[in-house]
Amino acid sequence: MSGGQKTSTFNHLGNFREVYVLDTIHGAGELKRGLGELGIDCEAIDVYRGGDLPKFSNEAVVIAPVHLGSGNPFLKGALEERCKILSHHLVVRDLFNLKNFLKGSVKIEITGTIGKTSAAVVLASILKRDGKSVLLHSSSGTYQIDERWKAMEKCSITPANILFVAEKALKDEFTPDFAIFETSLGFTGMGDVNILTSLKEDYMIASNTRWASEVKLDSIKNLKSNSLLVAPSELFRRLKAKNLIPSSKNRRFLGLQIKDLQSSLNTFGGQEDSLYMVCEESTAASGKNSGMSMVYDDLKTIDGEKISGKIDFCPEDIFFFLKDFYGYPISSSVATALSLNVEEDKIKKFLDGFSGIENRMEFRKEKGIDILDNSNSGTRLTHLENVLSFARSDRKYKRILLVAGEESEYICDGFSPLDAKTVLSRCKRYFDGLVCVGNGYHLDQGNNFDCVRKKTLDDAMEYTLSMAEKGDLIVSFVKTWR
Repeated sequence: MSGGQKTSTFNHLGNFREVYVLDTIHGAGELKRGLGELGIDCEAIDVYRGGDLPKFSNEAVVIAPVHLGSGNPFLKGALEERCKILSHHLVVRDLFNLKNFLKGSVKIEITGTIGKTSAAVVLASILKRDGKSVLLHSSSGTYQIDERWKAMEKCSITPANILFVAEKALKDEFTPDFAIFETSLGFTGMGDVNILTSLKEDYMIASNTRWASEVKLDSIKNLKSNSLLVAPSELFRRLKAKNLIPSSKNRRFLGLQIKDLQSSLNTFGGQEDSLYMVCEESTAASGKNSGMSMVYDDLKTIDGEKISGKIDFCPEDIFFFLKDFYGYPISSSVATALSLNVEEDKIKKFLDGFSGIENRMEFRKEKGIDILDNSNSGTRLTHLENVLSFARSDRKYKRILLVAGEESEYICDGFSPLDAKTVLSRCKRYFDGLVCVGNGYHLDQGNNFDCVRKKTLDDAMEYTLSMAEKGDLIVSFVKTWR
């Protein structure tokens, strides 16, 4: 972890002849504006445009996003000319600190391979229930939360947008108690509390040269030395004898000593961790809710204390249907809320009433029909079989009608036609009707799929609701922007 409020990124930029910021699609323009306000002249470059390369020299600084592969002509040219390379994440951290954004707020940064958006929304909801004002920036939207959720201009979770959202709050004279930022591909290091939701379901970035989990683990070194880190127990499953944290795939060591983390780390997931969830599941036939508990032991708080205890709660049965998808986000958010000294009864009331997250996975009714809605930008085919098998095992639904597909192909981690065929073929026994959305599902007759095709998710849901009867369940599983 870094020490204190570092601004070393800018200490020597004036010694370089040129400063270039790569990738205008992912925040280069915002960084150029921020640097310009400090008197640092730079050029923002669209790395996907083609055309002539700048005349890089070893007297230049290039600020690049971590997702950009070294084979990209612009980054490749900079590396060949031995330019100094800085990441968007670190420049955002130092701009944020120099501008003293949100100085009266507790800043919380969230990253991870899965569960980031859910964790952000769950934590914001708990804090609001505790009577706190919250600035929330996540894939589900940007909100200034006080008495109500006020939606702001939506923007992506690329690191540079932290600056945009913080500055907008300043202009609006909104000074929240807490500011929550979901950040893509690692921590910038501006947070007082930092949540790593998961390293599961890893994926490749940087033109298939790096694992996302590796980049996220690397970013732990960006954190302030006096900040808290909330992380899953899986973070430590591959420890070596030297007590170093290796990267998730290629066994390279990050050089981060466990002793550097222990004084500021809360883990979640298992009984050896700072917080874990236990439940006594009821059967569907019993008609009773199931008792659950959040158990925490020696959990570190933001003011340096250690606390222990247990929160008993009794959610609706549907919660167990969702827990495979919300287990990590809820555990990490509850651990964080406790570390922020939120009262147990406020957390309990939230958990008792939890039934999913709007525009993520949620359970709702429409026209008297039960709908499990998991259509969003984070929808993953790997979850579909678990959802359908659980719904089928419940036995309370006469039919399960599946709406699946891809409304936009321009979403990261999209569905490939081959993956769709494989998963849907494996899941055929679980659903009684299929409506496919978009053009991404080229299902040939050899797969024996009897499906209806619709162009949009809205069209598909309207059709499926018209076909559904009381006692049916509609499962909506479409990759789409929301």
